[in-house]
Amino acid sequence: MTQLKSRLACKLPSATLLAIGLSLAGSASAQAAKELDGFKAVKFGAPVAELKALGLVCEASPAFAGLDPIICKGQDTLFGMRATVVVTFRNDKAISIGVWARHSEPFDVATAYTKVYGKPKTFIGTSIGGTPLRTRYWLSKSGTSISIDTPMGKPASQQHAEYGTVTYEQLVVYGDQGRTAEMLARERVARNPERDY
Repeated sequence: MTQLKSRLACKLPSATLLAIGLSLAGSASAQAAKELDGFKAVKFGAPVAELKALGLVCEASPAFAGLDPIICKGQDTLFGMRATVVVTFRNDKAISIGVWARHSEPFDVATAYTKVYGKPKTFIGTSIGGTPLRTRYWLSKSGTSISIDTPMGKPASQQHAEYGTVTYEQLVVYGDQGRTAEMLARERVARNPERDY
């Protein structure tokens, strides 16, 4: 991932990089959209040791929802924007790859993904804390997915202040077959709530 970052680290303005990223997304072939095995060099099923070899930093993390008590993090880009990659594991296999994209201006990466993968499926659910969320997702032929959750009534990218600088960020989650099945189960519950009568 570090090699990818250094190759892309040019002196172009961020707006130019975003435009280049969006145009590249639009030119991707429809066939490429059919398969999804991870995010760039980070592949579903990869063990922690493999991700450390790629240059990601792995550290202990509280275990919840059956996940291993470790996460791996690294820096990369997403459609020309700075991005932090966070990988979670189950039984020492990468199952979920969160990509936090950051930019100096508001954005919605769903626009770029739509150019690559077509129109997303959408459902309204709730977060663990009870916040209503709009989930947009794309499924691959192999049962993996890309999803974007946005709090209802909020812009796609949320303001984030760090060291006095305001940026906008948006989380994209690449899920393996198991994580995708969990997301689809949440969709079924959201579309068919239990009746209490």
